[in-house]
Amino acid sequence: MILIAAIVLLAVPASMHIRDTQRPVLPPGVRMVEIDLSKEYRIEPVMARNAADGDIFPEMVTRLRPRAAINGTFYDENKRPLGDVVIGGRLVNRGHYRTAIAVTSAGEVKFRHIAKGRFDWNGYSAGLAAGPRLIHEGKIACDPVADGFGPGSVTLKARRSGVGLTADNRLLMVTMARPVTLADFAKTMLDLGCTEAMNLDGGGACALYRDGEILTLPGLMMANLLVVYEK
Repeated sequence: MILIAAIVLLAVPASMHIRDTQRPVLPPGVRMVEIDLSKEYRIEPVMARNAADGDIFPEMVTRLRPRAAINGTFYDENKRPLGDVVIGGRLVNRGHYRTAIAVTSAGEVKFRHIAKGRFDWNGYSAGLAAGPRLIHEGKIACDPVADGFGPGSVTLKARRSGVGLTADNRLLMVTMARPVTLADFAKTMLDLGCTEAMNLDGGGACALYRDGEILTLPGLMMANLLVVYEK
């Protein structure tokens, strides 16, 4: 594991509709950023500049200056993302995962899922595929094997990272420092109020940032992020 030293970030004033939340009912180590999607935000993936080795997370968010950011999809030993990545309406990486967060050309955030085949990204301005799916239509829908993950993923405990959508149109970016199974993580996302949710890369790749503050510092280089900009 690569140890990364945190650097000082330029503070950005927080607003009422984007905030870090640490509710008393949550297990210790759960960090969450809420984004009110009724406000003017742009959500999109970002690829690392250093495609071969990845980028350092604190340096990425300092350079990009987003309102919020979370680590993205899984990647291989060459830092190539293993899920679809759509930026500016263009498919910049084709992967094999079956669950995705997507933004339509009209700016609506959706969670997509396919049982087989490939995503059709026509009509979408941004997208990031990872998985497995955790929540669908307000219920736990976590089946890692059906989503193409190995049997060992069912019982594996790891630090988790994920994104979800609530009934009142809030995007939740969540990390869990305590190692848990995917089923446990799905329950946490449900308890947070998600009606749709998906898992992202985890373990040492877990990363979370909001308004000049790193809430979860990863121990690995970043190959891609999901970021939120204020329009």
